[in-house]
Amino acid sequence: MDDSVGDALRISSDELKSYLKRRYPDRWREVSEEELSELSQELSEVGYTSIAMLDDALRGTDPYLLDHEDSLPYAHRGYFTATGAVRQSLALVDEEYREFKYPDDDSDESPIVG
Repeated sequence: MDDSVGDALRISSDELKSYLKRRYPDRWREVSEEELSELSQELSEVGYTSIAMLDDALRGTDPYLLDHEDSLPYAHRGYFTATGAVRQSLALVDEEYREFKYPDDDSDESPIVG
């Protein structure tokens, strides 16, 4: 695939940064361009090609994320940064993303269908 076509099917780092600041203002901490680019690439690889698609997937996941943070022995509510919140939330609701991002996760839990 031509790189320009691939880029057109990918959420840009700038779009992602703007979205994360709005979606998770209480979790926003400055992140590197490299980290934004990595998350953008991950999202693209599992089929998230727009902020609208990502937002649809994340809609309603906040209570599940808070419960997940509460259940972790090393975490607390608000533990994950905005990028971590995206990753953890998608892992809770999107089996394809969870298998892509956390292939060694041997839990038998099915993703939560919100």
